[in-house]
Amino acid sequence: MAFVARPLNSMNKFSAERAIQERRQRAYNLEQAQARAAQFYQDGFLQCDQNRKWGSDASFAKSMRSWQNEYDKEDPKKALEARRDRLSALLSEEMDQYTKRLTERLPTKEERIESMRVNKESTDALLVHLAVSEMLVMTL
Repeated sequence: MAFVARPLNSMNKFSAERAIQERRQRAYNLEQAQARAAQFYQDGFLQCDQNRKWGSDASFAKSMRSWQNEYDKEDPKKALEARRDRLSALLSEEMDQYTKRLTERLPTKEERIESMRVNKESTDALLVHLAVSEMLVMTL
């Protein structure tokens, strides 16, 4: 350890208790740093082991076998019944929407005749306008 130059008046204020306390604090800090480093490396080793286990072909095969076993255990009759239930729910919902559309207020006969008359009048007005504009173009 290198000699640290201190002012002369600080030499008189040397305290053994303070030196012991500083030494203990340095030792504690060193132990904490070593513990953190050991934990860091231990976590890294565990992560490597997990990655090796999860990425192996044996792990993949095990996963596929478990999935296949679950699929094989599934009762085909229950699965078919569940699919039928889902389909019937979809069909009944569609039927409800269809009947709702059919039961919506349909226009009466008079309303339909009136809408046809309005459409015919607007079409006639458009035809008259086109005819007039053609005559104007021809006269120019």
